[in-house]
Amino acid sequence: MQKNKKIILILILAFIVSVLGGVAIYFYLTPQKTTIYAFKENVSAGTVVTEDMLVPVQADSNIYFGGGKTDASDYYVTGENIAEVLKSGDSLRSDVVQGMPFTFALLTSGGGSNVEMQMDTSKIAITIPVTNVTGVTNELKVGSRVNVYATGGDYGEDYITQLLFQNMRVLNVGKDASANLNTVTLEVDSEQSMKLVYYSTFDTLYLGLVDGASYQYTDVTNPYYSPETGSVTKVDGELKEIDESKENTESTTEATTEAATETSTEETTEATEATEETTDESEDGE
Repeated sequence: MQKNKKIILILILAFIVSVLGGVAIYFYLTPQKTTIYAFKENVSAGTVVTEDMLVPVQADSNIYFGGGKTDASDYYVTGENIAEVLKSGDSLRSDVVQGMPFTFALLTSGGGSNVEMQMDTSKIAITIPVTNVTGVTNELKVGSRVNVYATGGDYGEDYITQLLFQNMRVLNVGKDASANLNTVTLEVDSEQSMKLVYYSTFDTLYLGLVDGASYQYTDVTNPYYSPETGSVTKVDGELKEIDESKENTESTTEATTEAATETSTEETTEATEATEETTDESEDGE
């Protein structure tokens, strides 16, 4: 009887251990969930985020971001930090659409400016001086796409016009007291920002309005135009004029050489033929 009790006790303990093991394995293999938030509807940039704009959604508490595993609360606004985020009164950096997850990247820092709300977080906003003419039109709008041209630069006695950038996004436009266009803010990367500052200081900049959706980029790298030289090229990073007079001289020399060679060849051929005729006559006389 005592032996049977021991067997029953062992079986009960084994059952309990197996149940606990199964539960542990289940929780180990099942991803832990957390609450994140998504937008109920489309919301415009600059709008302060409120709770009634959001709907809670269950998601994995651990996510893979930037090639590594991280906690969802480091990227998404979750149930743990939603109250603090809403209390800060931050506004949206860019437009959002229905169903988009609410992430910290969508928020501005301390409210931010209108330009900051619209720009890519990896880009730089540079403002350049323009007029109603150099800025294309007084009706230029935020979100328009433009090409940037620089004209000027004293290369010898010639001035050139070059295409600096293509299909750039307009972040903001500024106007004077008479409502005339006087500045345009463009979204650029680091290298483009330095070039834009340089050329706006030493050259005159012109904008060319383009259709951002269907614009066809030119295949030519840094195209230039100069009516004085006819064409301009770049050699080892430096602007070089094509010496047309030299080309013409070389062409003339080549033509003269070819003509002289042809004349000499013809004369030699004629002399050879005359010699052959004399030889034939001498043989006939003999």
